[in-house]
Amino acid sequence: FKEYREKLPSFSARFSPEKNPIYWTFRSKDIFERFDKFMERLYVVRDIFDTANEFFKLEKIELGGLKGRNLSRGIQEIYNEFKNIYAKWSQIQFDTLDPTPTVNYFDKERKEFQEESETLERRLSAILVQAFDECYTMESLIKLIEVCGSLLQRPIIFNEIKDKLDNILELYNDDLDLVKKVYDEGVDSMNIGGIETLKVDKSFPPYTGALTWIKKMKHRISKPTEDLPNIEFKEIFETEEGKYTMDKMKEMCDILDVLDKDIFNQWKAKVPDEINVNMRKFLLKSLDDGLLELNFDAALVAALKDCLLYTSPSPRDRQKS
Repeated sequence: FKEYREKLPSFSARFSPEKNPIYWTFRSKDIFERFDKFMERLYVVRDIFDTANEFFKLEKIELGGLKGRNLSRGIQEIYNEFKNIYAKWSQIQFDTLDPTPTVNYFDKERKEFQEESETLERRLSAILVQAFDECYTMESLIKLIEVCGSLLQRPIIFNEIKDKLDNILELYNDDLDLVKKVYDEGVDSMNIGGIETLKVDKSFPPYTGALTWIKKMKHRISKPTEDLPNIEFKEIFETEEGKYTMDKMKEMCDILDVLDKDIFNQWKAKVPDEINVNMRKFLLKSLDDGLLELNFDAALVAALKDCLLYTSPSPRDRQKS
């Protein structure tokens, strides 16, 4: 309509050059009023379907943490109530796309559906706020955001949890500072008393324990950022403060990589001599009471355990045997 209205002068000049063109002066509303109302109705119906799609996601949401079971039960109750609300909507007998003004049933049904769904949305936002309060690490917070997905962008929910989202960088910086503190304490302990003084899992020999200790710290600070492409609100890390935090994380990973390589090189240089010296000893030794005892040195046991767990010369490519 707009395209041909603008071309009227050229048509008139071509076919009736002796006459002045007669422009279309009537209002677009006179022609498209019903069409415009139909389009408005389509948008309203689409919003209803969008709301339904978001609420139906609640069926698969399970929350962890100390309060996870109770919070998940509350979410399931909201999901069941919404199913009943949507069932009423889907059983409407009139044509929901008919924009005829004399049909007033639609506005009444839509208003009722909207009020009931907004009530459920407020209840859901209260539950999600509690779930965010239960997230004490960056990794758990990222998992919660990933599980909830686009639900968090619902206006009512977003207004309630936006302050929690703003705390992502603060929580991540706390994790980075904590890892740096643990790293400094571990390095000081190794510098004073050797690698054997490092506090690691009891089941690990010293060097494997130290390398696993480094791996755990690196996993704690790098794993959350690996999930960023899959979550909403990742633009938080694209701000100036977010970029500073990411640079801080990369710097800490580089420090851990250097320590990892140094410890592995120490073990690689030390273990051959330990094995050679201890393997020259007799396998059995005689006790004063005439009994025999295995003469397996503790250093040799630790070296063999390290060899079983880490066999590749590259810190990056080591694999468990």
